[in-house]
Formats: sequence, structure tokens, C-alpha cells
Amino acid sequence: SLLILYNKWLFVEWGFAFPLSVTCAHMLTSSVCAVSMHRCRSGSWALKGSRKSLWRCVILGVLVGLDVSLSNESYLLVTIPFMEMVKSASPLWVLLLSLATRIEQPSWALAASVGLM
Repeated sequence: SLLILYNKWLFVEWGFAFPLSVTCAHMLTSSVCAVSMHRCRSGSWALKGSRKSLWRCVILGVLVGLDVSLSNESYLLVTIPFMEMVKSASPLWVLLLSLATRIEQPSWALAASVGLM
């Protein structure tokens, strides 16, 4: 994808050695867009929801930030074909983890759908 090629060019070819700065800019932009969309849809700046749901959002945000940080850091270390190969195997890893944690029950239909991806 173009984003992968751009990030690889930015970090390797252009020599920008601060992938965490790019991650911070990405997360800041995402947060501003999310809050703005919330404001436009609800007409209020107040976040509604229980403490439990807000805590889940914080945990999700930290995990997404970690994912983006590690992805940006990987541009300095691996080649684009290898990165694409690892990303294309994501459905398989999600299936294996969901089976290991018993979120999903094994079935031939599930295996076939992941196999088609």
C-alpha cells in the first residue's frame, strides 16, 4: 500500500529517525478527529458512558498506539516484502489466538473462511 511505501521512504530513504514522533502525530490527529466527530454528532463535548466503557477505550487506545509505534519502528528494520507477508498472515494469527483463548470454537467453515483470505 502507499502508506507503507511512504513510511519506508520517510524513515529509511529520507533518514527521518523518529518513528515515535510520527506515531504521536498519528494518535493526536486521530484523537482530534474522533473528538470533533463526537462533538458534531452529539452537540456536546461531554463524553457519555460508564467508567468501565471509558476504561475500555483507554486500554484500546494504548494498544492501538503500541501497534502503530511498533509498525513504524519496524520500517527501520525489515523490508517491505517481509512486512507485507507478515501483515497478510494476520487473519491466521487472529484465528489461532481466538481458538487458544476459546473465543471461537473450531469449525471447518471458520478454517475455510480464513483459508480463503
